[in-house]
Amino acid sequence: NQAAENVSGYRIELTSGRISKLSGSPYRSGRYPVSISMSSDGRFVYAANQGSASVSAYFINPDGSLRPVIGSPFNVGAYPDAVTVTPNGHFAYVTSEDGNIITPYKIDSATGALSKAGNAAATGAHPISITVSPNGHFAFVSNYNDDSVSVYRIDQRSGTLTAAGSAVKVDMHPIYITVSKDNRFIYVA
Repeated sequence: NQAAENVSGYRIELTSGRISKLSGSPYRSGRYPVSISMSSDGRFVYAANQGSASVSAYFINPDGSLRPVIGSPFNVGAYPDAVTVTPNGHFAYVTSEDGNIITPYKIDSATGALSKAGNAAATGAHPISITVSPNGHFAFVSNYNDDSVSVYRIDQRSGTLTAAGSAVKVDMHPIYITVSKDNRFIYVA
């Protein structure tokens, strides 16, 4: 909810698919939240706040409602455009669309707090989204102004990203990327 500066939560009725607002929803975020990601264990949610250079972190209560993680929001630098969590839940990556970087963060498994996990990796011009492969070995970034996708290897212990060759040219202004469950294909829109 970018203009409202909040995150909404809803319960899904499993038989009909209808959704209903969770207790306390919407939840306050930083300015202009533009991306949201959940840890694979379903304990934490992270929202990139483009207007306040931060990521809001929330603990997911048993009823699905959210409560802020202590220390949230976390400063992540100018114009974060996407946040994603690795499948093992150990790291979060944040793209900075004007900084042309991705920054790795370690996730505290007990609290959900973020702490910087090494140096940022350079991207192409204006990185929009980041997607991690299901096996957690690679990250893919769409570079909107370069018409390209950057590929990185993920160090499983430190979270460090290492470029896996040069960026690959794609058609004009890529935004989103998805990876097949078997880690063999990516699709770019």
